[in-house]
Amino acid sequence: MTINCWDTNLVIALLNPHDRLHATAVELAEREPIIISQTVQAEARLTFLRKFNTAVIEVYKILNRARRADSEMELQKMLIDGFKELIQRRPELKAFYEYIYGLIQEYGIRIDNIGKLPKMLNEHAIRKAANIQPSRVSKTVDIDDSLYQQVSREVRKVNFKDLVDFQIFCEYCSLKTSENIAITTNDREFYKKGKKALNILISKGIIPKDKVDVRLIY
Repeated sequence: MTINCWDTNLVIALLNPHDRLHATAVELAEREPIIISQTVQAEARLTFLRKFNTAVIEVYKILNRARRADSEMELQKMLIDGFKELIQRRPELKAFYEYIYGLIQEYGIRIDNIGKLPKMLNEHAIRKAANIQPSRVSKTVDIDDSLYQQVSREVRKVNFKDLVDFQIFCEYCSLKTSENIAITTNDREFYKKGKKALNILISKGIIPKDKVDVRLIY
């Protein structure tokens, strides 16, 4: 059996139904056991809040304009036009704008309750971040501290994008398990650096060949 160790981007994709990788993440989660390291969990929490809050600040401006709507129909049109403008201006946040728009519709926005939305959106983000680990995570595996030290020492010169990527890779390569490990990511740079680091570990005899793999999800 292979245990599926997720990078941060897949955790975010599973949590946000409007993420382009959401369906893929759901399929993977239902097919294989998942492990999410503490570093991934912490980064996912920070990333989710940062993107949600960045998007919601601009949404608040739309809500303030929408207060002047003369009818519920005009209100909906102002919202639709406003979100289209946001997505066009910041396409990298498209999934979060769509996520927030869906929440607004779910809350049942009306002219008389529009003032309550900022608080409701803020509370939603806090709850989501507090429970960032998906319910589909189905395995808990400890880290071999001695192996972690060996792994981190040998791959230090690979120059991962940042310390977080370095820690994620080292944690997943150091799990106490007899099962094969697949480190799964949508980050091309992490994938390339992970493959390079893995080759070093195999050549040094620290990780058995075919024990760990790094795979890229499109």
